[in-house]
Amino acid sequence: ALLSNMAGRSKLPCAVLLPCAIACGWSEGPPAGAPDAGHEFEPYFDGHSLDGFELVGISASDVRVEGGVLECSCLPNGYLYKNEIFRNFVLRLEFRFERPDDLAPGADATFFGNSGYFVHLAPPHEIWPRCLEVQGSYQETGDVFGLPGLLPANDAPDFAKLEAARRPVGEWNDLEISSQEGALEVA
Repeated sequence: ALLSNMAGRSKLPCAVLLPCAIACGWSEGPPAGAPDAGHEFEPYFDGHSLDGFELVGISASDVRVEGGVLECSCLPNGYLYKNEIFRNFVLRLEFRFERPDDLAPGADATFFGNSGYFVHLAPPHEIWPRCLEVQGSYQETGDVFGLPGLLPANDAPDFAKLEAARRPVGEWNDLEISSQEGALEVA
């Protein structure tokens, strides 16, 4: 489920990105008269279709909606996005990796499933766009870095806490990405 509290729409393109990546962008400020979303959350993904999403580097056969869940093969590299802009937002989502049949109990530290969530995305849409990525890989979920080129961000993650918060492979995890006036927080 993707739920967002996004205010401050503006004139630059934005994205929710998958493969699996999710993203939202922001600019200098909301247009005059833009509604304040307050504390209301609204679905960013409707749970039924990919209507409103654009695909970059992937095709419709690489992603599907099943039982209200957006599923992706994560091959090839790419993402999906909506052409919307948000200045200040909170993006809440749930994600999981399917547990491989050959992953032994207690061996989750050897699993390297990968994903990510792009924020502050700058055009053009290409692989890999200029943005910040909130890491969605199983081992480093929540770490933040710059793309392209995997540039370090100023997030100083505590990997022991990330590991303690992470659920076993195959179980659902919660992630919240918040951007307020350009300051990014991940929980």
